[in-house]
Amino acid sequence: MSIYNGLVAEYLFHGNADDSSGNGFHGRVEGAVLTSDRFGQPNRAYAFDGEKAFIEISPPPLLSGELFSLSVWARYDEKASLAWWNNAIVSQDDGGKNKNRDNLRRVFQLSTLGPVITWHRMKETADAVSNVHLKRGVWYHIAAVFDGAFHKLYINGELHDTQAGTFRPHPEEPIFIGKKNTAEKRFLFHGVIDDIRLYNRALTDQDITALYTENGYAASSDTRIKPANEPKAETGTTAKVESREFTAIGIRHGGLFSEYGKIIPQAMQSLQARKDEISGRTGTKVILYEPKRGDDHIEGDFYTGYLVADSVAAIPEGMEYFHLSGRYASVAGDESRMGELYGFLDGWIRDNKLQKDWPEALIVEVYNQDHPSEVEICMKIRNPN
Repeated sequence: MSIYNGLVAEYLFHGNADDSSGNGFHGRVEGAVLTSDRFGQPNRAYAFDGEKAFIEISPPPLLSGELFSLSVWARYDEKASLAWWNNAIVSQDDGGKNKNRDNLRRVFQLSTLGPVITWHRMKETADAVSNVHLKRGVWYHIAAVFDGAFHKLYINGELHDTQAGTFRPHPEEPIFIGKKNTAEKRFLFHGVIDDIRLYNRALTDQDITALYTENGYAASSDTRIKPANEPKAETGTTAKVESREFTAIGIRHGGLFSEYGKIIPQAMQSLQARKDEISGRTGTKVILYEPKRGDDHIEGDFYTGYLVADSVAAIPEGMEYFHLSGRYASVAGDESRMGELYGFLDGWIRDNKLQKDWPEALIVEVYNQDHPSEVEICMKIRNPN
C-alpha cells in the first residue's frame, strides 16, 4: 500500500509549515526557524530552540478514533535536556484551553521520559515506551500506530512497544508541534523536526520501513541507538536489586516539579547551614522524592537530609525522621548523567519484569560523601505476590 493512502495531513516543511496533503490544515509558526533536513537540504525542516518556538495547527486535522498513525523525524539538539518528562514533539490535549486541569485529557503526546521516547496518553492507556537510549544530534524516525485495539511505537523502522488501549482525538483542540498545550517550558522541544504525517489508518510494518528509508535514507552504524537495558561500554552502567534500609533526618520542601532544577540547590544549601543540628549524622546526604504521578501532578514534596544512626536523641525543629526499608533497585553514576541514570534504571526495572512500589514509596538519591559528584538512585520494588 502507498504511504500516501489514508493521509489526512502532511508537513514536509519545504520552506513553510503548510499542509502538503491538500487538505488545508496549515500550521502557524511561532519562533521556529527553517533549517537543513536529514539530507542536508536547506530550508526543508524546522529548528526549535526549547525556549519559545512551536507550530500550532488549528483547526486540527480530522483524525479517526478507529485507526490512526503518526510518522515524524526528529533530531535532539546537542544541548537538549533528556531528564524526566520533556521535549514534546507532537501533541494534542482535550480541554487544555477551556477546562480546569482536573478535566484535562491527553489525546496523545510524543515526547521523552529521560533518554527514552514515549507515546503518552494520560488517563487513557499505558504509555508505549522505546527500549533505546537517545543520542543528541542524531536523526530518528518515530512512528506511533493505533490499529483499533493496540498502540504501537516504532523507532527507526523497528517495533519497540505495544500497549492495549483506545484512541479519542478531539475535533477542535489544536495539534502542537514542538510543545504541549500547557505553559510548561520543559516540554518545548529543543532540536529539529521534519516530515510529519498523520493518517486515518494503521500503518503496516512495510509502511514504516518505507517511511524510514524514504528517498534512500538509512541510518549509518554510528547513529543506531543502543537498547536501554544494555550498559554503555564507556560508563559500565549496571543496576541491581537488594534489601536496603535508609534512616535519615531531613527538611521538607515543596514546589512545582518544573522548578526543581532551581529549588533543589537552594534546599541543599539550607540543609548545609543546619547540618550541625542533626545528631548522629553520617555525612552522607540524601534527597527523598515524592514520585511524579503524571502530567496533571504539577507540584510535589521532597526532603533534603543526612543518613543518621539508628537511634537519634532528638529531631531538630522543622525536620522529619525517616526509616525506609525494603527491596530497592538501584543504579549509581556521575550526577551530570542524572537523566540518563533515571532512564536506565526505569528500563532495567521494566526489562527484568519488576514492579516499582509506585507512587507510594519515596525515591531515594544517595550522595557519596567521598565522591560528591557521584549519586546512587534507589527505587523501591514491590514484593512478588
